[in-house]
Amino acid sequence: MSSLGPHGFPSQVSNAQVGKLARLAAGRPADTTSSSNGNGNGITGPELVMDDFRHTADQAYGSVDVPDSVIDILAELRCYLQDKCEPPIYVSDRRFMKAVQLLQVAAHADGREAVNEYDCLLLEHVFGNRPDDSHKVRAQALDIIASDPGLQQTELVFLGLFGRACRVLEQSPDSAEAADTLAECSTLVELLEGRQAALTATLSGAFPELRATVWQSEASVQAAVQALTPQMTENKRKTEDLLREAYTLQQCLQQRSAAGVLEKLLPKRYKQYQKGISSKA
Repeated sequence: MSSLGPHGFPSQVSNAQVGKLARLAAGRPADTTSSSNGNGNGITGPELVMDDFRHTADQAYGSVDVPDSVIDILAELRCYLQDKCEPPIYVSDRRFMKAVQLLQVAAHADGREAVNEYDCLLLEHVFGNRPDDSHKVRAQALDIIASDPGLQQTELVFLGLFGRACRVLEQSPDSAEAADTLAECSTLVELLEGRQAALTATLSGAFPELRATVWQSEASVQAAVQALTPQMTENKRKTEDLLREAYTLQQCLQQRSAAGVLEKLLPKRYKQYQKGISSKA
């Protein structure tokens, strides 16, 4: 499952992996010494024998989770390919289900307990029937991964909390509803802190999860990193901005500040709140 090279043929394994490929072709055990997957990370592990491969698929289906975030990517990708791509790329239910199982096997072979978003790049080899379909599948998968729809949903959650905070601080800052709003705001802060840390680790580490897989060639990884970095850098900035706003809201709720304080500290959000009230009137 390597990406296509410049002449339309599958990319070769890296020079560091040629020995392992030869042993596999000869039916000999893999070398147990430290090696590289060609993506810059050393890999060590126990000796592999044929019994390790015979029941791999069944083991993967039973032990590897497919998170909702990955399912969302798969669903959006299929929708785009069939309804928006020109010409359309039909993905049958059977092929779609097989694709999910393939990603489970790929993750299991990497030693992981869950499929990650970067595994979806393998679908360029699964979806499509025409020679150039693979490029369209990969490009759209990269776009979906980089877009981070969860960030947009989180901002909507924040806007809802901000409106509630304004109301309770104006009317009943000591009420149970104010305490509930503070608790939800604290949960949102934790979520944003985790997302900010994950984006920082991904960008500063040059996409370690993507580089750690055995299923992507070095050239494929570099191309993906180049495509993902600009949008994910922007996502990190937006996450940090939203986190600062969530910190401010949390502090105002903890201190039972007057609603006018929120207006001064977060004027843009307060205008959105007032606009929402006006539209409902």
